[in-house]
Amino acid sequence: MYITNIEELKSKFEIETIVSSLTDWKEGSKAKLCCPFHQEKTPSFSISKSKNIATCFGSCGKTYTPISFVMEYKQVDFLEAVEYAAKVHHLAVEYAENVSEEQLEQLKKRQQKKEQYLLYNRLLASAYYNHHHGAEELKGEIQFDKRSLQGSTVKTFGICQTPEAWHFTKSLKLDNSILKELGIIKQGKKGFFDAYRNRVLFPIHNPSKAIVGFAGRAMNDDQIKYLNSPESEVYHKEQLLYGLAQQLSAIKKTKNMYLVEGYWDVLSLYDGGFLGAVATGGTSLSKQQAKLINRYAERVVLLYDGDKAGIEAAIRNLPILIELGLHVDIISLPEKQDPDSYIREIGAEGFTIYCKTNKTDAINWYLEHELQNSDRDNFAIQRISELAIELIAKIKNELVRDCYIRDVSKLLDIKQSVLSIQLRDKMGALNFESEQKSLSSKQRADLFKYGMYEDGNQYWCSNAKGGYTCVSNFVVKPLFHLKSKDNPKRLFELLNKYNQKVVLDVEAAVLVSLDKFRLAVEAEGNYFFTGNIAQYNRIKGKIYDEMKTCYEIDVLGYHRDNFYTFGNGIYTIDKGFIPANNYGILSYQDKRYFLPAFSEIYKDSSQLFKDEKNFAYQDSKITFKDWSTLFCKVHGSKGQIALCFYVAALFRDVIHDYVNFPLLNLFGQPGTGKSFMGKNLSYMFGIAKDGFNLNSGTQVGFYNRLVLARNALVFCEEYFNSIDSRFIQGLKSIYDGIGREKGQKTGTKSLVSEVYSACMFVGQELPTSDNALFTRVINLAFSQTEYTQKESNLADELKAMRKNGELINITAKLSVLRPHIQDNYGQQYNLTFSKLKKAVKADTRLIENYASILTVFDLLKEKVSFPFSMEEVYKNCITNILYQNDQIHSETETATFWDIIEYLASAGLLVEEYDYKIEERFSWKNKQFDEPKRLLYLSFSKSFPLYREHHKRQFSKDGLTKSSLSHYIKTHPSFVDYLKSTRMGKKNTSAFVFDYDALGLSMHDEPQASTDHATENEIWEQQETHEKKLDQKKLLEQQENAKKELEYYNKALKYKGIQPQKAALLKKGKEKKNKK
Repeated sequence: MYITNIEELKSKFEIETIVSSLTDWKEGSKAKLCCPFHQEKTPSFSISKSKNIATCFGSCGKTYTPISFVMEYKQVDFLEAVEYAAKVHHLAVEYAENVSEEQLEQLKKRQQKKEQYLLYNRLLASAYYNHHHGAEELKGEIQFDKRSLQGSTVKTFGICQTPEAWHFTKSLKLDNSILKELGIIKQGKKGFFDAYRNRVLFPIHNPSKAIVGFAGRAMNDDQIKYLNSPESEVYHKEQLLYGLAQQLSAIKKTKNMYLVEGYWDVLSLYDGGFLGAVATGGTSLSKQQAKLINRYAERVVLLYDGDKAGIEAAIRNLPILIELGLHVDIISLPEKQDPDSYIREIGAEGFTIYCKTNKTDAINWYLEHELQNSDRDNFAIQRISELAIELIAKIKNELVRDCYIRDVSKLLDIKQSVLSIQLRDKMGALNFESEQKSLSSKQRADLFKYGMYEDGNQYWCSNAKGGYTCVSNFVVKPLFHLKSKDNPKRLFELLNKYNQKVVLDVEAAVLVSLDKFRLAVEAEGNYFFTGNIAQYNRIKGKIYDEMKTCYEIDVLGYHRDNFYTFGNGIYTIDKGFIPANNYGILSYQDKRYFLPAFSEIYKDSSQLFKDEKNFAYQDSKITFKDWSTLFCKVHGSKGQIALCFYVAALFRDVIHDYVNFPLLNLFGQPGTGKSFMGKNLSYMFGIAKDGFNLNSGTQVGFYNRLVLARNALVFCEEYFNSIDSRFIQGLKSIYDGIGREKGQKTGTKSLVSEVYSACMFVGQELPTSDNALFTRVINLAFSQTEYTQKESNLADELKAMRKNGELINITAKLSVLRPHIQDNYGQQYNLTFSKLKKAVKADTRLIENYASILTVFDLLKEKVSFPFSMEEVYKNCITNILYQNDQIHSETETATFWDIIEYLASAGLLVEEYDYKIEERFSWKNKQFDEPKRLLYLSFSKSFPLYREHHKRQFSKDGLTKSSLSHYIKTHPSFVDYLKSTRMGKKNTSAFVFDYDALGLSMHDEPQASTDHATENEIWEQQETHEKKLDQKKLLEQQENAKKELEYYNKALKYKGIQPQKAALLKKGKEKKNKK
């Protein structure tokens, strides 16, 4: 992007502020520090506030301006350095609009060349000055050929004498091509030589005090008297006044300026205390120089040489100055004298007295000079009066014009009334010409094309009488047309004749109707339109032509135009970060985009775009290597897998074209660090907000997070197996890339939204309520709850990196690796999957999950500094796959076990109060429950053989071994405790204790009353009564249970293909068992 106010910005950048912003050195400290660009123990890096530069006097030997320091330190280009410096100084950067990519590139090169030229000029001026004068303070008078100057004057203007050596500049080790372009060296037969050798050197400054060129006066007669810098990107002789930069404060104070011809005129007058003299570098005065005078002064005195050329220069330049409204005086010097020679001859005091007594009005001097050099006849009087009228007509103030008419009347002996008539006729003619020329080329073009033009922040339309009618008290400055299928808008700025402005954001349809337009603009304040429909359509035509189309970016992260979007700009492969302007607009590859989050249009709407504002790019010194190394130190082997998941998430859409993208599950008890990891990963995408609560959030909120950004990371918390089943299905659908179904305002078809981001969720329970979800995740189990001081310190250090959302810059820099992933992912995935498949026997989907993220690691390991080797991360992934596969298997077998137990209880093969019991309790051992909880006591000695027997019958294979089953049910979330002895029926037995409601079984309708506070005798009495009732009940129910069991077995045997005869024999055997 081209910066339009770059010169203004450069004049405000301070080297101290820049250095302190990038180093540990603090502004206001000692002016010396260790060089930031090489290792040293003794400080050699000096900061000069007066010169606004920093210089390394050590091994670097370089001098830096504020911008070049940023370029060197941050390794950025010129424009990026300007943008950084502006940000540090809290200055607004203004960018050019309607500029093509090619033009921008050319402008960028021009700006960089300008900066390089200025740097070289500064280095050359310093080198020549130090060679001549040395480093010591100048005292007394310094001799230059036949003239001398005070040391203070020499220092202020940087005057010095160049050496006689032919190759002095060669020792400076500067680029010869640039030196040649600046005219410092020339090409000879034997190579380059110094052009300014053996001359008095005058550095020439622009008003911002930057050295833009040089003038060199010969020391002997065999050389060209003056040698000037050639025209360049920084040196334009017609736009410069020598001495202005050094005396600007004095000129601004007095509003007076003395115009002289040469460099020595300025220096000698300044040396004598005569301030305000500036030189044009000759007798010609350009319009640009005149405008420069007019910018800083109200009154100018012509102080030219006392010869014919000086008089001619005064006459030639007078109209230029008069036309700008300046009051012009003149001081005529004696013949053959110039300001330099005359002040040296009569001294500073005499020269000051001479100027005061000989200063006269320039117009009167000019007319008297013409009269004295004429024949004084009637024709001469007529000619001189016409010259007078020509000059006086240029004066804008009527009173001043009248005064001059009176003076001319006396000088030429002509009546004032006659001169006034001539002046009136001349001004009438000028006004007529002015009316024809008053419209700018832009206004004339608008008038021709649209029949209207803008003037004074109002619209003027041509009328039937040949004149112009004002139809509004404001003008419309089109900002952009926001192209959108759902909500197209037009944004424009209203600016009224009182310079009040407001930005209007309206639906595109508002501009279609004049009535709607009037309502919209008048609602904003003092903005009214009085024109008719035809006049409105003219204006609308101009607005539409000038309004550029802009595309709103409504999804952050990766954009289909191949860049990564943030709330405040985009990060591109070729240009890095491109910020949006104050309206939220940015241009890239000849296309405009709109980012609303930080736009001035919505500056008063603090509740809007909160997520987008958090997702804002921040520059930072933190590198991927720094952060990832610390991340893996804190999170260990789990950190390696999580790091691969984060990097892969940046290319989720690419991966999803080949294989489904897994979710990341962080599982563990409170205080184990799972949420800390989740937060650390979330901060890679800006300032992280709290994770989405799966236990209390809404479906809409859940899916809204998934579509906020493409190729980012969504963080969810509070996972429980008991959460709303729709969230379980939602998490599963993320794996498949399918969002929620939503209706449309029109039509009967529904739309299914996409899933744009990867997802990680945190919980205290494994996602085992649905094994289909468990196989879709990469599961990281957390168990450590106590940490050493060193571990805590590392965690604090990692947390500190998250401040201000700076880690997002790592995400930005990784995003530009996308082309490499796109070109190679498919082929590499096949290799990575095969490698894992050979290394581990596990569920195929699990292997796919880990292969999807390891493929990205394999592709980037040579491009990115990962803090671990390929062997390490593969080993960790294989270990994790085996562990997760085992967990999936255990969950399946455990569920089968409980299904069989529930059947055995319903069939009466496990008898309540004998083989199991259910009690309602308020506590367990030292743990108090928030509310009464039903606990299931299960005798393993009775239930295990029945489980094995029925498992064999149902599945034609053995169930789990006793030790395996014991292990699985002890790790089940419903497990409470194991009792070596508890009362069941008339005997004591060992039992496993479970949370009955968590199992979701139906083994008992009414819980036993709690025995927490019953006495031992009461318990025995309750038990005996219950056993009697149970014996009676069993006699009545036994036949019914046997009947149910037989029906079950008949169905099972039929399914297995067993003949009815064999089933009957089995039935008899079962009946005998029941009798026993």
